[in-house]
Amino acid sequence: MNKNNEHISTEDIALLSRYMELEDPVKQVFRCSLVLIFVSALAYFLLGFLLPDNPELLKPLVVELQIDYKTYEAGVKRFLEVPDEQRWNRLTMLCYLSLYCGMWWAYFASKVSNDEEVEKKRLKIQTLRRLLGYTAKQWQPQITNSTEDNEVVETFRRKGTAGMEVIAILMAVSILIFDQISNIWMSSELSDANFSLWQYSILWVGMSCAVVSFICFMMCVDALDTMFNSFSSSPVRNVLVKYFYDYTINPRYVATATMLLSIILLLGYHSEVLASMAVAVTIWVGSKLWFPDIRDYAVEFGYSNEVTRRVNFRWYYILLLLPLAVKATTYLLYA
Repeated sequence: MNKNNEHISTEDIALLSRYMELEDPVKQVFRCSLVLIFVSALAYFLLGFLLPDNPELLKPLVVELQIDYKTYEAGVKRFLEVPDEQRWNRLTMLCYLSLYCGMWWAYFASKVSNDEEVEKKRLKIQTLRRLLGYTAKQWQPQITNSTEDNEVVETFRRKGTAGMEVIAILMAVSILIFDQISNIWMSSELSDANFSLWQYSILWVGMSCAVVSFICFMMCVDALDTMFNSFSSSPVRNVLVKYFYDYTINPRYVATATMLLSIILLLGYHSEVLASMAVAVTIWVGSKLWFPDIRDYAVEFGYSNEVTRRVNFRWYYILLLLPLAVKATTYLLYA
């Protein structure tokens, strides 16, 4: 250890080493996303490509269920048929949504657990949850009545005050999204004979996400508010304040993920290309927070910042511009 980092203890180095030695999250996010992309693409190829072009494929099933075949054909035409150009744009959007959901799947599955059996099943990848679980005092499982822990409890309360203010704004955003989707339902747009199952689906999922987001945020506010009660003693206060703060961790992340998804789906109702680009921007900006790569900031700890980056920036540009390329290609092919 050189003179520049003599102030860094071996415990500090070991603490960060535990995080730095975890698996690169990109591969795991890709694996999770690949599963979702396969399932969603397969379903869309059936409902968006195969069935609209060949409704007779399900004729034996329709006959067996004693459904009028002409009614069935009219339903397929009304709910599933869309212009060829839109088919590929929607498939692209589905793949991007799968990538977004795969990212959160990997993120939630990486939480540190004190139960050894549960911890064995967790993903050992570099995420914000793992980093805080290893390094932040607020994320430690036990809290006592020591002076240091009393200070930690006060940070819980300060964070709770700031958190309630931010969450109140986000709750208003959730209500606004819900209101916007409700207006679409109430408008004459969906009374048109050209509406599709796709529009119904993304609006239902978008509205559901907005509701889930609002409920989670509301529960967080209630839990954070409970932290400010006057408890019978300091040890009791420390235990209960930590409990109610820890309670908010999962609902806050769920609320954030579902609120972003509801915004993306609302945008997707109007433009699949813009929704796909919104997913790309979310992944580009959010990945630096949710999957921290701290090598550039840990040079003093003896880590090299000359290692190849997880994802080259050109891939982010490709991810951002690919929906436009698909849109332009399909326009030229089917215009």
